[in-house]
This record gives sequence, C-alpha cells and structure tokens, in this order.
Amino acid sequence: MFWSDTVCENCTASSASQVGALQCLTCPTGSRSLNNGKSCSCPAGQIWSWSDLTSGTCISCTEGTYKSNQMEMCASCPRGTSSVAGSSYCSCNAGLYWNTTSCHSCSEVSSSQEGALSCTECLIESISLHNGTSCSCNAGNIWSWDGKTNGSCKACSNNTYRNDQMEMCASCPRGTSSVAGSSYCSCTAGLYWNTTSCHSCSEVSSSQEGALSCTECPIKSISLHNGTTCSCNAGNIWSWDGKTNGSCKACSNNTYRNDQMEMCASCPRGTSSVAGSSYCSCTAGLYWNTTSCHSCSEVSSSQEGALSCTECPIKSISLHNGTTCSCNAGNIWSWDRKTNGSCKACSNNTYRNDQMEMCASCPRGTSSVAGSSYCSCTAGLYWNDTSCHSYSEVSSSQEGALSCTECPIKSISLHNGTTCSCNAGNIWSWDGKTNGSCKACSNNTYRNDQMEMCASCPRGTSSVAGSSYCSCTAGLYWNDTSCHSCSEVSSSQEGALSCTECPIKSISLHNGTSCSCNAGEMWSWDGKTNVGKIWSWDELHHGSCKVCATGTYKNEQMDSCLSCPIDATSAPSLDHCSCSEGKFWNLTACERCPQGLVSSKGSLQCQECPAGSSAHPSKTFCSCMNGNLWSWSEHRNGSCQSLSPAKVQRSAHKISYILILVSCTSVLLAVVSITLGLLLLHEKRKGRLEERDPVRVVYNAQASVHEGVQEEMELVERSGESPMIMAEVGACFSAAAEGGQFLASDTENIYETVDKQ
Repeated sequence: MFWSDTVCENCTASSASQVGALQCLTCPTGSRSLNNGKSCSCPAGQIWSWSDLTSGTCISCTEGTYKSNQMEMCASCPRGTSSVAGSSYCSCNAGLYWNTTSCHSCSEVSSSQEGALSCTECLIESISLHNGTSCSCNAGNIWSWDGKTNGSCKACSNNTYRNDQMEMCASCPRGTSSVAGSSYCSCTAGLYWNTTSCHSCSEVSSSQEGALSCTECPIKSISLHNGTTCSCNAGNIWSWDGKTNGSCKACSNNTYRNDQMEMCASCPRGTSSVAGSSYCSCTAGLYWNTTSCHSCSEVSSSQEGALSCTECPIKSISLHNGTTCSCNAGNIWSWDRKTNGSCKACSNNTYRNDQMEMCASCPRGTSSVAGSSYCSCTAGLYWNDTSCHSYSEVSSSQEGALSCTECPIKSISLHNGTTCSCNAGNIWSWDGKTNGSCKACSNNTYRNDQMEMCASCPRGTSSVAGSSYCSCTAGLYWNDTSCHSCSEVSSSQEGALSCTECPIKSISLHNGTSCSCNAGEMWSWDGKTNVGKIWSWDELHHGSCKVCATGTYKNEQMDSCLSCPIDATSAPSLDHCSCSEGKFWNLTACERCPQGLVSSKGSLQCQECPAGSSAHPSKTFCSCMNGNLWSWSEHRNGSCQSLSPAKVQRSAHKISYILILVSCTSVLLAVVSITLGLLLLHEKRKGRLEERDPVRVVYNAQASVHEGVQEEMELVERSGESPMIMAEVGACFSAAAEGGQFLASDTENIYETVDKQ
C-alpha cells in the first residue's frame, strides 16, 4: 500500500511497496506482485530484495540453496547434494536425477550423469550399468556422455575390440588387427578368432583371413595348405565366396579333375566334358582310363562317355565294334546310361528267339508278356517256333503252352484239348504251363463220374479229400447227390452208400442206425440162434448179429451185451449168466437159494429136496438118508441115489483105502481153500486185491468138497463092492461130511455177510 494524501491505497497487481512508501514500485517486466504487494516475483534461483523504500531488485540464491518457480524463498539443498549460487535445483550424484525437492534413482533401462534433472533412456535391448551411470552397448561399442543429459554408444577405435563380456575396448593382440567398432580382431587365413585370441582350424576345416570360425570341409574331405582351403570331390575345386563361406566349385566345360589332381585340366583332343567332370568323354566302344581312351574287350561293350566297359552276359559277345552285346531269347541289348547296359525284355505282344536279332510282333490271335521268347496260344494249342499247332486226342494244354501234356492211362482229352478226364473224386488241375495232373477234390467236396467239377457237400454231410460221395449220418445213405433215409427193416452207419437189410422178423432201431436181434430166433445167413447176440458193423459198413463174448450176456429186453456179475460167468452167445452152486440166475443177477432149496452150478432156478432129505447149509446139495448119496443130472435136476452091494463087494479093501485117502484129502483141501479165501477177503477189504474174488474162492472150496464126495459115490457104485465095504465107506463119508458140515456152517456165515455187503 502507499499514502495517497489522505488515505493508504493498495498497489496494483504488477507493483509492490514497503511500509511507509508514498508510491508503489512497478515490478520488472514479466514479474508480478507477491504477498499482497509487499514484493515482486523473481525467476527460479532468485529472490526479491528492497534497496530502500522506493527501489528493489531480484538477487540470486546463495550457494548450497535453491529456489524453483513454485517456491517464494530459497531453500537449503538436501544432504548429499549441492548447488551453485542462483540454482533452481540441487545437483544429484550420477545415476540419480533431481525431482523438484529430492533425488530419485534412474530405471533399469536408463542412466544419468551428476547433476542431471532427468535420466537418459538406454538403447533398445540395452540396460543401465554401474548403478545407472551408463548404458550397455553392442559389441564393438562403449557408452559415452556428450553433456549432462546426452549419452550414446560410441565405436571402439581401430585395432581395438570389445565383445559382450567386456566393459571397455581393448587393444588387439600382436599380429591381428581390427577396424573401428569391432567386437573381435582379424586373424590370418587358417586361423579363427576365439573371444580373446587366434586358434588353428582342425584337419577337416579351413578359414580365410578374419574368420570367426572355421568352415567344415565336405564329407570325406580334409583341409589343405595350412587350413586355408579344403579338398573337393573329383571334378571340383575349392573356392571362397566371402570371409566364412567356402565351397567346392565345378571345373568348367571341357576340363576335368580327378582325385589325384590339384587343379582342373583340359580334355585331350577328340574328347569332351561337361562342367564338374572328373573325366573326359570317349566315343562308343572306348572307355576313359584316368588320362586317355582305351578299347573294350571282345566280351564287353560301352557307350559314349563310359568310364569302363560293361561285361556282356555269360555266353554272350560284343557286337558292332563293342557298342552292344548279344542277349538271351526274349531280350535285346539296351543302354540305361553311360556305363550301364543290360539285356531288356521285349515288350508285350512281341517275342524273340535265339535265331532272331530283333523282337518281332506275335501273330494274330496270340499274345505275349514282356520278355517272351514265344507267343501264347489259346488252350488246346501249343507254340512251335513261329505259330500255334493242334493237340492230340490223348493230350491237353493250357493257354501259352509250348507242348501238350499227355493224359493219364485210360484217360482222354476233353473240351477241345484243354483238360483230361480223371477218376471219381479227382479233377484235372494245371500246376504251370505244361504240368497237369489229376488232383483230389478238397475236404467237404465230392465228384462222381457224371460230374465235371468238384461240388460242395450238402449241409450236415462231410467228406475227406478225394471223395466221390459225401458222408451221411448213421441211419441215412448217400444217393448220388443227397442223403436218403433207410427203410424200417434196414439200417446204416455213418458214411454208408447203401442200407443193410435187418434179419427176418427184425426191425431197425435208433433212427435206422442198427437192427434188433431177437433172443431164441434163427436167421437165415448164419444158421445160429440170436440168443445172446447183438448188432455189429464191420469196416465195410456191413451189419449182422454178433455173438456176445464170454463173460457177457443179452436177453430179449436188452440192446447190448452186458458183463456178468462178479460171482457169475457165461459162455459165448448166452442170454443169461451161469451162477455158482447154491445160487440161481434171476434175469440180471445171481441170488442165493431160499432156505430149504438147493441148486447146481449154472441153475436158472432152485430145487426142493426130496422127501426124507434136507438141504445142506451150503445149498449146493441135499443130505440123503440110509446111506444114499445126492446126485445132479445133466439137466441140473438132483436126486438121492442108492449104492449097489454087488458093486461094493469088488475090490473092497483097495477101494476103501483109496476112498478114505481121497476123502481126507478133500477135507484137507477144503480147509486150505477156505482159509485162503478168508485171507484174500481180508486183503481185498484193505484195497490190496482187485483181480481175484475171495468169495468165489470160498464157493469153489465148498464145491470141491461136494464134488469129491460125489465122485467117490460114483466110484463105489461102479465098483459093486459088498455092504461091509459100503459101511466103511459110509463111515469115511460121514467123517468127511461132519468136517465139511463144520466148515460149511462157518462158510455159510461168510456167504451171508458178503451178500449183505
């Protein structure tokens, strides 16, 4: 404000005044009043100062202070920074920049110098180094500052280098050199730069001056001349395209180079070559031999440009001054390339035999495949050098045959000589052009004499290879082309060609697979009864009633022979089994006679004892009274027989001794046999004996006692001795009988025990 006569008035916006001023001071151009007109604004780094009441000016901030445009007063620089007088900012260390009131770090991709107000961005793909004081540079360059804020990558000077692992440019080693901005030093030819020094190339590589690596020589090539070049294949020489690119270049036209030569050489007169040749081309009939042309032998030939002569096939010779070779029939000489020649097949529908020089066309109506020495005739004809000929009546041929094949004996040709007739079950087959024979029809097919081809067997039938018919199931028979059923009085086996008639009064059984054999009836073709017989087939499918074997039986109610029980047997052709004494046959098994009845061996029923006699415990005979003895007839009927006194009288003493000896022996044998039977029974119960039957042994022992006594009675009766001898014999018989009865009683208990088991 200022005093205006009577009052204080405010200064304008562009003027200022001190206390007691009579007028306002106009602020410098571009400045404005501050603090309600008390001072004027100053540029950055300066502050307003009054000289007296009417004059003032902007003065610089002192050293170590700063003032920005946003500040009214100078402020002290933060610790670690500095400033000169009149500064608008404080100077930060390199790698930092001033940001209004303090120092800040540069980013990872920027850098700064001391006193920078901002960071300088590093180059693309470059980063800051040394805490942001510089930036990384490409190999061969280093970072350089042009001022406070301007920095860039500068090239290393001549004969220095810097790679990516180095911070500063370094001098090249002695004997090497570099241009400005190099990341390596240049080595002489044959060497390559390896980071910090020169290294030699390997034996299979080479290099030019200044190479960073060696160039691999071609496969099977080696380095030459101290690694400055590589060997090349014949027809080529090594050439460099630049510092590191080398390759084998072809020799020019009409020059050549082989493996023994270092440089390309010109071809001799009369020869020539294309670019990249290792030899020069000779005319046909000659071949190149390292440095000149040579002639082929009499059994070889060559084309123009051949390196060697091609051997002609065995038994062939060279033709036309060694330019071609003779060939086998069906072929003609042909060259595939310079040195490869061979016999080539005549084309389709042409032929060439040994008498011909060129391939010729086949006659009309014939044909040939490539490489033929003849033309193919139709079936029934054969080729004869230059044309087709007809067949004979007993031979045949296939298409393309060179001769006719003779038909088998008693066979003729069929279908215009294209095939031969064969026996039933076979058909004519060709194995090749000229080999034919009768081949068997395959499994499950057949062919009879009325058929031309093998046919498949109908469903449900089958056949083996070479069959003239198909095998039907049992009960059917084959009738030319199908299976038919047998009649009600005939039967057949599987594979039968006809049915077999059943015997008179017999019928077919089981859907015609067999015939019934009635017990006790006669049939016409063998004159024997059918008792104990069963229907049987032989190998020729002929059927008849066959006798049941020994130890088996068959009655009218049975279809097949069955084995007799263990305690019975039978002769062949019986309808029952023969039981031992004391038993009878009951259709299917042997049964013990009821109490009071007896039976002989093979009885079909048991017999009551006559009046005045009783059944022996063994049930094998009746005990007679009054000195009579039991006797069985041929028809298995038994009775008590009396002894004749006249017969007893003769030879009494002699016979008595014999009979007594026999009786005692019989008793002794019975005891031994029964004992043996008991031992065998014991063994069988332990599972040790299977073949012999202990029960049957006991039965046979008792039967032996009875048969011995019976024979003695018959002998006495025939002798006709006196009653006195009869009395002695009777006493002996009584003693034997008592012993036998004792043994028989125990045996009876054994029988009953075994029967229950």
